[in-house]
Amino acid sequence: MPNNKAIKQIKSLIEKFGKFLFVPITISFISFSIICIYLAFKNICPAEKLASFLDNINKYGNIFTITIALVTVGLILNQIKLAVEANKLTPRTQWTDNFEKYFKDKKPSSQKISSMIQTYFLKKSDDIFDFLYSLDTPLRIDNKKELTNFFNDFIKAKVREFELDSDGYHQNNRSYKSLDTSYSITDIQKVLPFVLKATRNYQSLENDLINLYKTEVNKMIEEHKLKK
Repeated sequence: MPNNKAIKQIKSLIEKFGKFLFVPITISFISFSIICIYLAFKNICPAEKLASFLDNINKYGNIFTITIALVTVGLILNQIKLAVEANKLTPRTQWTDNFEKYFKDKKPSSQKISSMIQTYFLKKSDDIFDFLYSLDTPLRIDNKKELTNFFNDFIKAKVREFELDSDGYHQNNRSYKSLDTSYSITDIQKVLPFVLKATRNYQSLENDLINLYKTEVNKMIEEHKLKK
């Protein structure tokens, strides 16, 4: 029996085939079929209209057969996609509802999370769930590559905004005493317990994320000369 990772790889290849080949090929054969019907009508014999039309259509039988097969496959694939989305809807709704509740439960001042960070993560919650759900181990980060992909997709482009919005940044005269300093990383770490859960094989998740985050902060500090 193929493992979960192999199944996902096969699924990915099928999706790529559908995106880059299946759709244009299907459209091409539908176009050919329309042209064939036009030619069948154009060359019809007035004396025997129906028989002549069917005879002309038979000349292009292979094209019609392929077209019908492609359209049928397309409909089946679409139904499969709809079924997958339907199966994912309930766990996604539960996950996003719990995510929102997680933020609401952060009542003590020491646990509060920046409103910008909270708003951003709640806004992206559906996309975050879809990303995590599609992993080899659903909703669990299994290695640094998966973590890096998550970071690049959802956090990397926002690091500068998070830093410039942070209380620490403004309290320190919009500057940094040294590299490897981040004023917003503590809020990101408060989001971690809910969003990013490591498997037993990957226990360095939090440290790796902190390093990825601080690398982006360092780039910002050096680029904008924010170090005292």
